[in-house]
Amino acid sequence: MADPGWRAWTLGTAQQGAPNARHITLMGGAPGHEFVTLPDPSLSTVNFDFERDPARMAAFHAVYDTADDVDLAGFRQRGGKLLFFTSLADPIFSPLELADDQQRLHTRHGAAAASQFARAFFVPGMTHCSGGPATDDFHGLGALVRWVEQGEAPQRVPARGSGAVPATVNRPLCAWPTVARYDGGDTNAAASFSCR
Repeated sequence: MADPGWRAWTLGTAQQGAPNARHITLMGGAPGHEFVTLPDPSLSTVNFDFERDPARMAAFHAVYDTADDVDLAGFRQRGGKLLFFTSLADPIFSPLELADDQQRLHTRHGAAAASQFARAFFVPGMTHCSGGPATDDFHGLGALVRWVEQGEAPQRVPARGSGAVPATVNRPLCAWPTVARYDGGDTNAAASFSCR
């Protein structure tokens, strides 16, 4: 809770009056605009009907949500590459969802084959998209471009601090299921860590 990102999402800053936590301000009306088809502006978190609305959301999920598709046949046939980055300290989304997705990909294709088109990187300490006590300054797009254009599949992506962790602290972000392990030497140098 020490990071301001957590406070903004879970508690907000309001001392009185209307709550302003991002969970409330952004998610209150989201069910009616993002999770059902046709959109229903009257649907919100406060009037969600547990008898009726889960079926509406399931219908939307069947059409638009591709999270359950771990075959990705067309994507793979066209030589597609997927890089995922997620926060390990995200106040909104659980990193366990991405770990589950990667496990299903590895189960479906085998670890070696899956890693030829999809890799995931978990950022320790990072809150929602950035911030937190983390090495959250990294170039995921550059890693993806090198993979697509030069065939260099990333096993590690260099990262450094940008706020709560100073920019002098460098770590590798490691392709799942490996994690950065300290091997000895300068604790601020990425070279002192291996992915295993």
